[in-house]
Amino acid sequence: GDAGIGTHNIVYTVDNGSCQNSEARTIEIVQDSVYDFGNLETVCNDQTQLNLSSTSANIGSWSYDVSKIALDDNTKLDAQVTALEEGEYMLVWAEQHNGLCGGSGQVELTFVFPPEQPYAGEDTILMNDTYQLNATPSAKGLASWVVLSGDAHINDPSDPQTTVSGLTPGQNVFEWRVSLDGCPDLTDQVRVFKESNITMMKIPSGFSPNDDGINDFFEIENIKPGGSLIVYDRWGNTVYENSSYENGWEGNHQNGKELPEDTYFYVFTLPGERYEGYLVIKR
Repeated sequence: GDAGIGTHNIVYTVDNGSCQNSEARTIEIVQDSVYDFGNLETVCNDQTQLNLSSTSANIGSWSYDVSKIALDDNTKLDAQVTALEEGEYMLVWAEQHNGLCGGSGQVELTFVFPPEQPYAGEDTILMNDTYQLNATPSAKGLASWVVLSGDAHINDPSDPQTTVSGLTPGQNVFEWRVSLDGCPDLTDQVRVFKESNITMMKIPSGFSPNDDGINDFFEIENIKPGGSLIVYDRWGNTVYENSSYENGWEGNHQNGKELPEDTYFYVFTLPGERYEGYLVIKR
């Protein structure tokens, strides 16, 4: 009958009736290895860790194209694989038992190198209804613009420097999305804040603090609350500073003395916003 797994002694006998001759042999029958190579999908990276298993305790090794991929240890089923270039690769596992050939198996890996992280451009504040977006072009995959907030129209969603029109007053959010088969989408966002003519701040280029009731204060039209104002003289010295400016500066130094007629430099900041320029005091 069929011999089972294990060690067996076999005796071969020849008998021609007048004489008999026998020879004994010992053979070992081993169990076939059972592999679980799983379902390996496309790898969006240049490295991956194999997660394979076998019921066999026999040693084995991988064979592969060494000019395209590398393994940290080709005698391990859970070896780390590094691709030297993109492509589809076959790895073949062959095991040995007591120096003889054993079971074998194979696995296919597809490596796709991911695109670079996209850049959608700088956030901006404007009054116009149109704006030109300025994303960095993607060297790999398919890239396109998507409106996340607002009702703007994108002229050419695939153009990184496309124009948008019909901006909604307030915040408009656009996403630059890069897609590549086998990889998750990569995205970056840019915010375009459209201010109306009513709410747009206007910072004056000068004022005349002479107590005539006309233009006596440095007044920012449509000023937003919580702004910080710093004023410097022509030598870079701070002459006025207010962390919560509300249009109350009348051209005096922080020490209370009147500043002379001259040109000064201001910096007005709000959370996420910065305005700077020159102003003239003329009494």
